[in-house]
Amino acid sequence: MGDSRKIHLLNKRSMYRHFLNFQSGQQIEMERMIRSLDWKRQQRVYDHFLVGTCEPYKAVIKSHENMPLPMPIKNNATPQPIVSVHTN
Repeated sequence: MGDSRKIHLLNKRSMYRHFLNFQSGQQIEMERMIRSLDWKRQQRVYDHFLVGTCEPYKAVIKSHENMPLPMPIKNNATPQPIVSVHTN
């Protein structure tokens, strides 16, 4: 792995850790799970997490999908709940 890519990954990892509010046991488990991935998948985990689209556990799952990253969510764009209407 090139030095610049490694530094980039380490920066993302530290940002990710900063946002984690897991109990220490859960955080260790997450770190172990993420480190078991190759570096490209690790990048995707942190990218998915940092754009604010999913919780950390879901980010690990999403890293396995070959999907383009979503755009970062803007502060004023809050997702609306989906309301299903049942008619009798």
